[in-house]
Formats: sequence, C-alpha cells, structure tokens
Amino acid sequence: MIHFHPISFELPKIGENHFSNIRLSAKRLKKRAVSVGQRSPELDAAIENIRTYVDGFDHIDIADRITNSLDARAFAKLLSPDELAPRLILSEDTLQAIDSVGAVIKRQTLMLLIEGYLFRYDEGLDQETLSRLGLFIQHKLARFEGEARSSDLSSLAKNRTRIFTQSGPAAIVSWSRKNALELDEAFGRLGLEAYCNGRYFLVCRYLYYIQELKSLPLGQHHKVLDEVSDSAVYMAPGKEMSLIGHEVISILIDRAKGIDLSAEWMRVILNIAGDPRVPENSSNYQKWWSYLGVDRIRLMRGWLAPLDLRLFLKVLKDYGTSSGNADLQRMYPSRKKFLEGLLDQGLVSNSRLFINPRAEMFLKKGYKKGDLPEYAIVRDGSRSMIYLQVGSFHMIEGSHNCKLWIFPKLPEHSDILDPKQIYFDPPELSSKLERMYVSEFGGSAPQPTDIVHHSSNFSWQHRAIVYLRHHGIQLDIEKLFSNQDYARYIKLKGL
Repeated sequence: MIHFHPISFELPKIGENHFSNIRLSAKRLKKRAVSVGQRSPELDAAIENIRTYVDGFDHIDIADRITNSLDARAFAKLLSPDELAPRLILSEDTLQAIDSVGAVIKRQTLMLLIEGYLFRYDEGLDQETLSRLGLFIQHKLARFEGEARSSDLSSLAKNRTRIFTQSGPAAIVSWSRKNALELDEAFGRLGLEAYCNGRYFLVCRYLYYIQELKSLPLGQHHKVLDEVSDSAVYMAPGKEMSLIGHEVISILIDRAKGIDLSAEWMRVILNIAGDPRVPENSSNYQKWWSYLGVDRIRLMRGWLAPLDLRLFLKVLKDYGTSSGNADLQRMYPSRKKFLEGLLDQGLVSNSRLFINPRAEMFLKKGYKKGDLPEYAIVRDGSRSMIYLQVGSFHMIEGSHNCKLWIFPKLPEHSDILDPKQIYFDPPELSSKLERMYVSEFGGSAPQPTDIVHHSSNFSWQHRAIVYLRHHGIQLDIEKLFSNQDYARYIKLKGL
C-alpha cells in the first residue's frame, strides 16, 4: 500500500483589495457588452452601403434608405461614436423609419441608439434632436421596465424619464448626492455603467464636481479635491469656462475671497494652474490664468505670500540648525513672529521668494513640485531672501547675516518682480538696489533703510516699526511680538 504524506498548506487571508482586479475586469466587460454581438458580415455590408450613400454630403437625411431592421441597426451603429455621425440627420422621419421596419424595435438597435444619445449628447446633438431622440428612447424602453431578470436595460427603463432628457445630468447628480452616492456608483445603479466614457457622463461629472465644490466647508479637505486634481478631470471641457479646471479654480478662489486660502485649496490650485507670478506670455499663464481674470490673480498673489514666507522660514530655521549658528537660532523666533505679524494684519499684498541652490534641494526633498510656488535663485552658498510688499512699501529680509531692507518704492529698472528674471546676486536685492534707488529718485526722496538684526533691546524691530509708522503704515505692534516680548517692548520703547 502506498502512503502519501499529508500536504500542509495555509490559505492566505483574503482582504478587500483581492477583489479589486475582479471588479475592474467586470466593469470593463460590462462596458464592452454594448458592442458584443453587434458586428456581422451583413451588418458591415449595411454600414458600408450607408457610408457610400452619404459620401460627399455634409448633412443628409437617410430615412428612405432604412428599409429593414438591419438598416436600422446600421444607422444606429453609425450614430454612436463614428466619424460619419455628425453628417447624419436624425429627423422624425428617420425615427419613424426605424420604428416601422419591425413590430418591435430590436434590443441591440435600441442599445445603439442609447449609446449614440449618451456618447454624443450636447456636443453632437442639437437640443431639438436631443429632445426628439430622448422621447423616442423613453417610449421604446417602457416595455423593458417589467423584465423579470435584472439588467442594465431594465434599470435604464426604470429610470428613463430621469435620464433621457436635457436636464438628465442635473437630475442624476441631484439624485446621487441626495442618496450619498459617488457618481460611478450612481451610474451603476441606473444602468449607465457601460457609458462612462461619453459626453453625457462628462456633463454629469462636471455638474457633480461643481456642486460638491460649492458646498464644501470653507478651506477643508475633501476627496473631491483629490479627484479634480487629476489631469483627466481638470483638462476635460467645461461648460461655463473652457476647461473644468478653470471652473474649479474660480470656485475655490471666489469662495475664499476675504479669508485666508487654506493649504489644501492652495495645493489644488497650484497643482492645476501653477503660480500666476510667471511671465504673461508663458504657456501656463495663457492656458489658465488669462481666463481667470485680474481680480483672481491679485487674490492668489496675496495668498501666496504666506506660503512664500512659510518656506523662507523653513529655510531660515534649517540653515540656523545645520550651520550651528547660535545667534540665528536665538533670533529665529522673533524674526518669524515679526514677519508673520505683518501678514496677520493683512499688510502684505505681494511676495517673491529667493533661495540658494542648497535650500532649493532642501525644499524639493520635502515638497512635491506641484505644491511649491514659483521662486528665484540667489547665487550664494548660504543666503536666502524674501521680498514682501507691505502696504506701499517694499521689504527684503534675508537669512544668514542679511540686513532687513525697506524701500519706499522700487526703482523702475529693478528685476525683483520680473518673473522672467530668476537668477540674482545678493547685492541686487540689497546694496545695488539701494544705489539704483538713489540714482533714480535722488537724495530728496524718502530714503530706504537698512537694519541690522541686533538682538538687544528689540532694536531692529523698533527701527522697522518707527520707519514704517513714520511713512504712514498703520501697525498693530502687539501682533509683531510674542506676549512676553510685547510686554518687555512696551516697557522699553512705549507705544
């Protein structure tokens, strides 16, 4: 007798992700189901006959050429995505011809008409034709509503008055949101899953995203923000504006007007359109910001200032730590508080970041490219700098041993705000800029000031406060200091 050793094996644990590929395959098969069994030599011949007849015509009604059910099916096949479709007229006579070739329209022909309706929708069918075809499909679907077996066609029949109208996309979006369904899930329940590549679905998706964005809690993260950050979505044609991406950005900016733009919403805008502070003739500016208008650009520039400052402070802190510069580490909190205090008071309307190559490497390691604003490069081994427009004045702060510079206005030929100029030597942002100022405006104009960051007795903050106040900038001094430092400052310098 032969003895077999027992086989020892252990089944792996099955998780939700094990079924994802099966679901994906099932979804693909479902989408292909529309075309399964549609082609045959006879059908191909009927299609070719129509092509030959239509050749040379821009628009033609071929109702008189539909004499049997195969002709009807061939016409319906050409009505769905095909280069000949725009040249075919779908008249009342055509639909009557399709209806009259058999006592009951064939199932496959009806599915092809549905496909043509959903894939072309408002981009390939005028409103009158769309309404005519929608009513025809509704009427023919009615007999499938009571089918015993569940199918996409029975689901379409059940929901026919919701789907096959000009307001269908809006009705579907409203229904899906009311039932807390994702759009893909809603399409599946309605029997539309096989048509997720057509114009109808694109219009639904557009409306769904727009309504979701308009109802999001201000500044908060939501999964719809991740979806609209996908290029397949934001590059899709819009309705009110050129692309869905334009609509997304305009909604986020308009809703955040008057408040701070959150990091989440900032990330979405930068990912789609990039920084508006680039040359106006650049392809990215022309593609996105030229459509969004000067008011939105102005708001975005103001919102980018905190991001620029946050990155500058990260660079400043990193340099102080990595270099072991005790003075810089000690002064970092006060410099951070002072600059952030100007932002908190709404005094900063524009900014530009200037970082050295080492700092650029540091930022690229910690951020995705799409999450970073535009910045310029300082040709220096350690120094990074930031420009801030404070009221009508222009401030330049720097790391390392840079002074704090404040200019009443910028010389005409300064490149500081020129987005085409991205490389700077440190003097171009300090002493050379001062010489340009004096040369252009003379000694009688209000002069710029350069302030050394002495840490004793708040001397550098006091000089900056006195200078700005003297020139009409209204400051809430308390916001420029920590609570402890503010009490000490008032005791030493007064209000």
